[in-house]
Amino acid sequence: MASPIFRKHIYVNCFDHYPKGQSPLDFFNVDHAEFPLASQFEFIEVTLRAGDCMYVPAYFYIQSETKGEGAGGETIMIAEQYQSHSKFVDVLMDALEEENLTEHDDGEESRVD
Repeated sequence: MASPIFRKHIYVNCFDHYPKGQSPLDFFNVDHAEFPLASQFEFIEVTLRAGDCMYVPAYFYIQSETKGEGAGGETIMIAEQYQSHSKFVDVLMDALEEENLTEHDDGEESRVD
């Protein structure tokens, strides 16, 4: 799982041949030679057992894999994407998407106007 603040590190929207908002990375086997920014942060790893449930915060990026004896490679994932109820969150996420909240070479922060 990766926070939306690290979208640059997981190459979201960096390649035209990937759908908007998706990452080309295999979170479980990242090729750091091809995707060097991915080595600058740590993915959030979670282990769920039979009967467990997990809440994924809005805008987080997630991939899953099933491991273990008898797992059979089956995972049930239900995802609902609701419209944001916060204008502030919408503005913030748009600014992240447009890279308006990135550092300049001189180390000064950008502003959102």
